[in-house]
Order: sequence, then C-alpha cells, then structure tokens
Amino acid sequence: MDTPIRQIQKWASSQIPAQERFGCFAEVMAKSFTPLKVDSCMRNEFDITVTWTDFGTNSAFRLAACEHVSARGKREIAQSEERVFHLFVNLNSRIHFTHLNKLTATPGDALFYDSRIDMRLELPEVSDVVNLKLSEIFVKQWVARPSVLLGRRIDSRFGWGKALCAFAAQLTPQAIQRSPVPRDVISDQLGALLALTAGELDTTTEPPSRPEISLCDKIRDCVAQHCVNPALVATEIAQALNISPRTLHRALAGRGETFGNLLMSSRVDVALRMLTSPSFKRLTTAEIGRRAGFTDASHFGRVFRKHVGTTPAQVRQVQGTRSDA
Repeated sequence: MDTPIRQIQKWASSQIPAQERFGCFAEVMAKSFTPLKVDSCMRNEFDITVTWTDFGTNSAFRLAACEHVSARGKREIAQSEERVFHLFVNLNSRIHFTHLNKLTATPGDALFYDSRIDMRLELPEVSDVVNLKLSEIFVKQWVARPSVLLGRRIDSRFGWGKALCAFAAQLTPQAIQRSPVPRDVISDQLGALLALTAGELDTTTEPPSRPEISLCDKIRDCVAQHCVNPALVATEIAQALNISPRTLHRALAGRGETFGNLLMSSRVDVALRMLTSPSFKRLTTAEIGRRAGFTDASHFGRVFRKHVGTTPAQVRQVQGTRSDA
C-alpha cells in the first residue's frame, strides 16, 4: 500500500531507554535522513523529537533537541547511498557550523551543505531547527552552481536570503500537511528562492542573454506540444526549431535543465491535467500514462511520484475522479 500523501512520521527519544537513545537516534537518522555521528555531554538526559514528511523529491524535518553535536566524516559519507543537499534553518538559537568554513548562525539564518563534504553542527543549547533534505536533481534544476551556497551563512536580514530564510522556516512537516497548495508548488517556490539567493551571492554569474532566454522558452513550448510522442528525442525538437542538438542542450543547461527531465516533466503535466479532469475519469491511470507518452505503467508511476510527490491513483482519489475500470 502506498504511503498516504499527508502522513507525518515522528520519532521521540523519550520513548527509548536512556542508554539506547544515541544508537536508536543514529539508526533512525541513517534510514530517513542521513548517516550521522552524534555526541552530547548530556548523554543521560539526551532528549530529541523529530518529525518529517516528503514534498516532491524533497523531505522536511523538524528537530526539537537538547544540546548536542551532529557530524559527518569519511565514514558517514561512505555509508550514504545518494548525494543530497541540506538547508538548515535555525529557529531559536545559535548554531556553530563547520562545512568548508567555520561560522556561527544566529536565529533565523540558514545554512546549506553538501552530503559529500565533511560537516560538523554544534547546537550549544535547546534548539528548534527546520532541516530540508533536497535531492541532487532538484537542486541542480534550480541552482547552476550549488557550491556558491556552501560554507557560508545565509543571512536572514538582507536580500533574497531574507525571503529564503523566512519561507524555509515555515516548511515544517505540519505546515506542509496543512498547505492548501500542491506540494510541487511548494517545491517550485523553494527552488526559485534558492536560485535567486545563489545568484545574488555568486558575483561571477551573468544573467542569460535575451536570445538565450527566448530559445529556452521555445524549447519548452515545443517539447510540451510533442511530449505525448513516446519516441520523441532531442534531435526532433532541434530540427523543429532549426537549431543543432548541441545548441538545444547548451541552452537548457544554461537554465540548469536537461532534455530528459524537461520531457518527463512535460509528460507528467499532461497526465496531471487528465487525472484531475472529469472528462477523463473513465480512463485507467495506465491509459492516461500511455496517452501522456509513457510506454510502461510502472515507469509512469515512478516518474509521476518523483515529480508530483504522490501517485497517480492518489491524485485521482483527492480529486474524486477515480475510475472504476
């Protein structure tokens, strides 16, 4: 059975015997968050509560914790199966952070780190933290050079950092659960603010030229028009626009995009419109996937969930357009 779209998961150390809390916490974090080495001078009184939920390809965690240190070194990095990025938002206390550089974040500030690089996070007092676990593909879709965000404090008082910190601080699992807008909209808003903040901090980045922007828009429109063709390839789009495939890929890369991801996203958009329309309620989800350009039902389900954060069947349930077929 699929995980319900609105489910929030929770783990509390208070439910575990004191002598087992460190080991249990590390195990839970390794499975749902990321492998960590945890230490505290309050081992006999270690207290932490974690709640989390997914939105799109990302996850939102909220930690209410006593003072402790979390770190990732060579061992923890080697245990990680995937590369992810994390955006910490410090809600109520100071945080000492080492990731390429040593720095201190004050309440309201954010920190960004790469799971493939050593990290040390010190919480010297009782803390309330929002931690957004961001997939590599999501970050690279929005931020051309994620490295510009590493090893620095994102100031909550100035520029786009102010908007990013304020928005991310609200992305608790409970807020995402209650959100009146789809989770992919939340992801897009977060991605846009990350991109704007990175662009503001990256003094080497030049804005794309108007012709390049126009070409990207033409590529997107052309893909949207032809995406239901299951055999569509980049060469055909390039030919339709009278450009070379190399120019097509270069233009998309300038936006942090790839042809494959754009094609899948366009097909998902087509499927989503059909799933939420009463006009297609008699079609099975498999048939909708086929009409959107997917040749395999299971592949359609995986791609759809990756982009939308839920399954086609769950979308149909929410919309009240489930097929009896």
